[in-house]
Amino acid sequence: MQLGLELLFTLCLIGALPPENFIKQDNQDQSEEYLVTCKFTANSSITVVMYNNKNITAAVQGDLSDWKVLKSVSFFEVEGASLVIGAHSNDAKPCVNCGLSIRCGSNSPSSVFNALTSRETELWYSMGSNDSFSFEMILGDDEDWVVNGAKAPLVCHSDLKLKLPFNGEDVSSPPFMWPSSQLPYALFRSHPLREGAITKVVL
Repeated sequence: MQLGLELLFTLCLIGALPPENFIKQDNQDQSEEYLVTCKFTANSSITVVMYNNKNITAAVQGDLSDWKVLKSVSFFEVEGASLVIGAHSNDAKPCVNCGLSIRCGSNSPSSVFNALTSRETELWYSMGSNDSFSFEMILGDDEDWVVNGAKAPLVCHSDLKLKLPFNGEDVSSPPFMWPSSQLPYALFRSHPLREGAITKVVL
C-alpha cells in the first residue's frame, strides 16, 4: 500500500497524472461540474499552496521559483474550505515590482470561484513576515490570522505583465497583490464558499 502511494505521488510530480487525481478527498463532491482551476504566479516565488487544510504544493504544475512561468492547480470545491497561497519576494519593495497574481475558475457557471482573482482583494486575507511561516500559522483559523495582523492585501502598481489564459482566452493577468506590511514573506487566504467569511476582512 505504501509503495502504491509513493508511486502515485511520483507520477503526479512528473505530470503523468492530472493534479486533481492527487488531491481528491473523501468529503469532496467529485463531479466534474465542481472542478476548480486556479492559474497564478508570484514574483519572486511560490512557497506553498494549501486547500481544505491539505498541502497540494506538489500538485501545482509549473516552476514555483520562476514568476514568468504560469502555475496551475486543480481541485474540487469543498464547502467551507480555504485556499491558502504562500509567496516570497526578493525585492526590497514587494508591491512595486512583484506580488501575487491569480485567476480562478470553475466548470460550474454559478461557482463563486469564477469571481476569485487578485483584483478582488476584499475576498482575501493576507499577512506578511520577515521569515517563512510555520504550518501551524498557515493552518490557523480566521481568528488566528486576524490576531496576527491579517488584512485585505494591497493592489500593487507593478509594471510586471503576464498573460493568464483561461477557458481558451488569452487575457491579461489580474493585478498583483501583496500584504500591506510590505514584508518579504506573504500568505494569502480565501474561502469564497464560506458564508459571511469575507465580511471579516479588514480593509
